[in-house]
Amino acid sequence: SLDGKSFFYENAQEIDLEKRKIVRGALHENRNTHFPITQRVEVFGCSCCPPNVTRFISSIGDFVYNYDDETVYVNQYMDSTADIDGLKIVQKTNYPYDGRVALTITGGNRRIALRIPSWCRMWTLTLNGKVVTAEPVKGYVFVDMADGDETLLDMRLDVKVVHADPRVAADRGMRAVTYGPFVMCIEGVDNGGSLTDVKLVGNTGTVGFDESLGLPCVYFPAVRGETDGLYSDTVRSTRFTAKMIPYFAFANRGECDMRIWVGEE
Repeated sequence: SLDGKSFFYENAQEIDLEKRKIVRGALHENRNTHFPITQRVEVFGCSCCPPNVTRFISSIGDFVYNYDDETVYVNQYMDSTADIDGLKIVQKTNYPYDGRVALTITGGNRRIALRIPSWCRMWTLTLNGKVVTAEPVKGYVFVDMADGDETLLDMRLDVKVVHADPRVAADRGMRAVTYGPFVMCIEGVDNGGSLTDVKLVGNTGTVGFDESLGLPCVYFPAVRGETDGLYSDTVRSTRFTAKMIPYFAFANRGECDMRIWVGEE
């Protein structure tokens, strides 16, 4: 949860509250019918995994930087300082909310390898204010830095539509939306309750900011279908603007429907 007090054990990609009621009612509350919980909880019957958070935090430095005799590899982007054999590296960034990463080194010269994430389509790299022309090699772009140099990597965060492999039956005719490194989702609290009849339109979303969550959001053109019966020759469509939030932040504003994969018009 955003307050850090509760957690999930499962990462549900869809929550449909009405479907849960129908299925459980039809099966007379069959205990073998499993649905992921809809709200995080503070304590489980066996809360064995939360202590791994402390193990992860103590290992973050190993994930951010690796090095060999010639190159320092910057794998993850976050405000940090590293001392590697007398070479001091200072990284300043507001990633993942901003794609700009500033890196300075002191205490020597070294080749620096900056990771270009797979989601990033457009990026620029400058060294002391001058553009560096380089192509990524195995996902990294290399720049030779001297004592006191500053490199700025600027990755453009774009809204992108993603489709699953057609062989994934549950996601046929569906789409997901990403914004930079964020996987987005829609929640009923923002989009009028049930989400089963929602379809996204086109490929262009607009980036906004959700004040209640303190996080970026994406507004996407959408339609909601409606018919007069179970079967019909036509479907009436009502246009509206769907609001999407980062998936990691879902279920922080009460119990409601949620989807990552949404129908497409």
